[in-house]
Amino acid sequence: GFAFEGFWGKKLSWKDDTNEDEAMAVVRFENGVPLFLRISSIDVNPKEGMIEVTGTKGSYIFDGKNWVQITAKNTSKMRESGENPESDWGSYYRNLIDYFVNDAELIISAEWSRRPIHIIDLAVKSAQQGKSLKAKYS
Repeated sequence: GFAFEGFWGKKLSWKDDTNEDEAMAVVRFENGVPLFLRISSIDVNPKEGMIEVTGTKGSYIFDGKNWVQITAKNTSKMRESGENPESDWGSYYRNLIDYFVNDAELIISAEWSRRPIHIIDLAVKSAQQGKSLKAKYS
């Protein structure tokens, strides 16, 4: 999270004691395709999409519950959409218990999660330094 200062701190009744967050990152892949990530639990008027991947041939927009795919064909655009499966956080936490108690294999391993954590860390450092930072692959 971040400390609510200035405008937000004056407007919110709970001041600095909150877990409400807002974050945004722009990731540019090696081939130039950008990904726009915006997560907010304080926006009174949320926009379409939490994640948007865009390119010259189309866009994919994801908001956690729904997805939209827009594909450019010649001079027209095709729009497809659908609903994502329901979230099942309970399975994740049951797996953690099984891992610690019964030595089960993790569904989300440390090896798998290091890439998203690296990208989040780069987004924070990029904002602090005021410049783009390149991801390290190893």
